Amino acid sequence: VVSGDVNAISLFKKELDQDSFSDFFDFYYTRLFLFAVTIVKSELIAEEVVMDVFMKLWEQKSSLDKIQNIETYLFISVRNTCLNKKKKGLQSF
Repeated sequence: VVSGDVNAISLFKKELDQDSFSDFFDFYYTRLFLFAVTIVKSELIAEEVVMDVFMKLWEQKSSLDKIQNIETYLFISVRNTCLNKKKKGLQSF
């Protein structure tokens, strides 16, 4: 966990506003996107997956204090969403 990570997370958890979420999103988006691409083999679907995960996080922002490790939570959420998409056959592999 780098210091920018800690700042982005703590600010988002504290403020729960759009500006802090935007910084948080910017910090994680590329890493999550590249991770998703390795699973679904499609940039379009990877982008959709990552956006879905961030949308769910935003909608559940009042429950963030229950998440022990936000980075682990994000990567597991992206992985699970990718696997669900593959399972549903939304992508031919």
